[in-house]
Order: sequence, then C-alpha cells, then structure tokens
Amino acid sequence: AVMRAAADHLTPCIMELSGCDAVVVDASADLDLAARSIAFGLTFNGGATCIGPRRVLIPKDLQSDLISRLRDQIKDAAMPLHPVAVDGFIKTVSRSLSEGANLSIGTFDPEAVRTDCCTGALVLSEVDSSMATASADVFGPVLSIMPVEDLDQAVSIVNDCPYGLAASVFGRASEIQTIANQLRVGHVSLNDIIVPTADPRVTFGGHRRSGFGVTRGREGLLAMTRPRVISRRRGPLRMHLRPRREGDTEMLTKAAKWMSP
Repeated sequence: AVMRAAADHLTPCIMELSGCDAVVVDASADLDLAARSIAFGLTFNGGATCIGPRRVLIPKDLQSDLISRLRDQIKDAAMPLHPVAVDGFIKTVSRSLSEGANLSIGTFDPEAVRTDCCTGALVLSEVDSSMATASADVFGPVLSIMPVEDLDQAVSIVNDCPYGLAASVFGRASEIQTIANQLRVGHVSLNDIIVPTADPRVTFGGHRRSGFGVTRGREGLLAMTRPRVISRRRGPLRMHLRPRREGDTEMLTKAAKWMSP
C-alpha cells in the first residue's frame, strides 16, 4: 500500500519487508553458542521481529542434541502476540503440525492463544520445506528445525524460500564463510544472531518478498541521494557532428573487430 501510494507521485522507495530467516548450523559449530543465540533470537521482543530465527537447518545427526540444548535455554513463559498476528500464527503452526511436524518444545493450545493473545516459545522438529512454517513470515515465537543431508541442501532451502531478509551461520570461521557467500539474503551473521544488524555501520536490506534497496551504512546513505552528472567535452574533436563520409562503415567495422576480445 505504501509503495502504491508512492508510485502515484513517482517517489523512490526502499522497501524493508518481512522475513522467514534461517540459521544454518555447520557440523563444526559450537552447539551451546548456537542454542543460546537461537533462544535469544526466538524470544527477543516476543518473537515479533522480522529478522528473528524461523528455521534451523542442521545435519540430521545433530538435531536431537540441539533440541536438548534449546530446552535448557528457552524459558517456559507466555509472551504476548500482536492481535494482528494471532490468526496467522495459529493457522501456520496448526498446518505444520497436521503436515507431520513434531512439537518438541512448548505447548500449543490454539483456543488459549486466540483468547489470551499469548504463547510460549514453540520449537517444531522434523520440518521439511513443504510445510507451512518453513516459508511463512510468522510474527511470533515459533521455530522450525529442518534436518538436512548436507550443507548444499541447506543453501538450496534458504535460497528457494520466497523471503530473503537475513540469515545466520554457525561453525568454524574457515568453514562457514563459503556457506555465507552462497546465501541469497540481504545480511548474513556469522556465529551470532540479530545483534550485528543493529550496528548503524551495517548496511541492511532484503531480497525477493523481503523487499529491495538498503538502509544504513555507506550504501544506505547513498540510497538516499540523487546523483547529478555533469560531463565536459575536452578538446575540439567532435566526430559526431561532422557529415558522414564513404568508408566510415568499413572503418568502424574494422575498429570494432580490432577492439573485440
């Protein structure tokens, strides 16, 4: 609606929209650090943040270990949901559970959520990319654990999602930079979550349904400018003003061939 209104006046826009952000956990990761970071991101502001973690892509053999560590980190406390987000939260979680996801952490009572506009943090496991929570911009504390065969599969899942706002990668620095370089999102945090994006020096923006353009940082400042270009002709030669002559076509053809690689 904002973009449509701006279009009537040809007003340039930078659109920072929602996300379904992923956390990629490499086999080399410190699982305690990953669990603490994910728990922080999941419950930060009651889960009502566009860059909160929504999906964790992790090797199958590490899934149970991470869930166990998350249980130690996530407090069993109700958090308020924005009234506008309640219906979408209930619908998306209910659909994933009906599609075969397991509720590994938390208690889900749709009627209580609707009545109280509150929920505890929920962690779903055995989620695949076809399930609702794997590609929805839920504005609440729900996390999907998605076991993967390898990191190539994890990268494909991140890049195939309709949203591309931010992501986090956990693991040894020498291992995870390559993963980060392949993720088609606006921002990637290495061994951290959410907090680096609060630095005003960090350029921030999204891809696909997560918007376009950037804010903050050097690129964000440039995005708020309008370039004005002034060109100056030096010297008297202005080939474009002289009359065309025989042989010009042949000369230009030879010049193009000579300059071509």
